[in-house]
Amino acid sequence: MMDSLLPAGMWKDLGTYYDIVNAFDENKTIGIHIITDAERDNDFELLFRQSEDNQTLGEVQDVKVNGFAINDDSSSSDDDDSSIDSVAEQNVEIRLASLRDFPSLMALQRMYYVAAERVAAPLRQSLDETTPFEYMAPNGENVLNVLWKNRDKGCIEKVQTMLERVLEGGRLRLETEGNRLMLLVNSVNDGHYYQPVNVGYGTVMCCR
Repeated sequence: MMDSLLPAGMWKDLGTYYDIVNAFDENKTIGIHIITDAERDNDFELLFRQSEDNQTLGEVQDVKVNGFAINDDSSSSDDDDSSIDSVAEQNVEIRLASLRDFPSLMALQRMYYVAAERVAAPLRQSLDETTPFEYMAPNGENVLNVLWKNRDKGCIEKVQTMLERVLEGGRLRLETEGNRLMLLVNSVNDGHYYQPVNVGYGTVMCCR
């Protein structure tokens, strides 16, 4: 949820809101500034304060889109799917029922943080058809299911493009094997695919 700041959960354990707020901030607020590559409504400033109902959480207090303030008012937005006019074009303060009115902001919910310390590329992973959402833990777990569920959106091709920057001619293949997903990689552009554990992915330099 974009209107809440969750310091702890399935993918992280940072404690409570009080643990992550700047100790020298008398207002005890946390500001997040996000700039996307969308054509419009692409600059967001969110200000969070500690929730009165749950001290573990933060709740959004103020939001600016392209430098203009918006307010949350559940009685003012239509329920249809029509998009709102650009905030920058209106140049006035508007009232919205939800941050969902801004697709470029909500798209960030599909982003994942992957830490430097993560599990090795798996050969096989159980196919998960029951989880109602796509998730990947910071250590990289469940990555094959994320790739599989987004295969029709060109996700595998995008990953392959990034792979080619690391491995010249690098290719990957994701297949099903019963109720499991299987990952195969090619790093020498010879048409053969191998288990990730059998593929070199680094450069070694020796000094004598």
